[in-house]
Amino acid sequence: MNLFLRIDVNLIAFLTLAVVRWIAQNHLNRHDLLNKAFLNVSLIVLVQLVFEGMCVAINGVNKPSLIVLSYLLHIGLFITAPFLTLLWYQLVRRILDRHAKSHRSENILLMIPMLINFALVVSSPWSGSIFSITSLNVYQRGPLFWLSSAITYGYLLLGLLLLSISHRKIAQQDRFPLSVFAIFPLVGGLIQTMFYGTLLMWSSTAFSMVIAYTFLQHRLVSLDPLTQTWTRQSLYNYIDQRYLKLNQTDFGMVYLDVDDLKPINDTYGHMEGDEALKTAIRLVRESIRKSDIVARVGGDEFVILFEGCEIDVLKRNVARIRERFNAYNASAVKPYPLLCSFGYDLYHPEFTGINQLIERVDALMYQDKRAKKKSSAVFERSVDTISP
Repeated sequence: MNLFLRIDVNLIAFLTLAVVRWIAQNHLNRHDLLNKAFLNVSLIVLVQLVFEGMCVAINGVNKPSLIVLSYLLHIGLFITAPFLTLLWYQLVRRILDRHAKSHRSENILLMIPMLINFALVVSSPWSGSIFSITSLNVYQRGPLFWLSSAITYGYLLLGLLLLSISHRKIAQQDRFPLSVFAIFPLVGGLIQTMFYGTLLMWSSTAFSMVIAYTFLQHRLVSLDPLTQTWTRQSLYNYIDQRYLKLNQTDFGMVYLDVDDLKPINDTYGHMEGDEALKTAIRLVRESIRKSDIVARVGGDEFVILFEGCEIDVLKRNVARIRERFNAYNASAVKPYPLLCSFGYDLYHPEFTGINQLIERVDALMYQDKRAKKKSSAVFERSVDTISP
């Protein structure tokens, strides 16, 4: 009974997070950066909850095999904690600037504290620097326990500072789950550090993941249910918060229209038309970076947002998408081809707003569509002329 009372919070946290993760795995879009991070981190937290519960269960049980197991479990706990918080900090950095090149020197500096922690933890069975296990299999904190905690919470504080300084660069629907993930474990971990014997670090992390999931679920409403792309309003909100409010203009836009979708619907049915749209978006995603944003702005019309690019980059991306569609049509078993028309341009400071850019690339897309129809008509007349 005493054991249950000690691990009851961990048990409840484990069961709650396990159910939430199972639901999330079946509902969230796994290509989304935040959703993918949630699924990965929640799995690590579940494992850590098991490790911590096992540590409590075998603590004081004087068996040589359990002493070895206790060492292994505590090594896993102490190594994983700063690794997890460093991953969270890097996630914040990546969301703030999706296309920033990784600076090797900065990454090395960030890794140094974690490597120090790793060395101290792995050597603890002999040095006792971070923790030790007595001959009676009782866990004790070592003289450098505070250093391991400082490294773990240091990454959290660094990430929170970055969020605070650059909060306008992060869409509102992303800001809260990122903050919750840091604040709850920070508070719970500090209480556990100050009051020896309490188990709040990983249980508070688990509960923060549950809260974060409710906001990730809210973001799901902002995704198109058929193609899992952003909605028009999500795109507008993102651009308004990330660029227009900060007077940044380093992004380009491609307007894409799936050609002849109506004949596909009329001939093969609307379900096949839906499949054609999903296939088209899959081909688009395979041609661009995972961080590039795709939004559905009409029935068969989509916008692709490229951050930090030039006009030549836009041209190359459009060419790559065309090549991907051509390769699909050359090998596809469908009785119809999948074709698209494109319009693209950079955002210019003289634009009055995002609507003007969309109108611009929309007009260019229709020029592309008319040019293809004209070219097709000329080809058909040429064939008729040379036919016997």
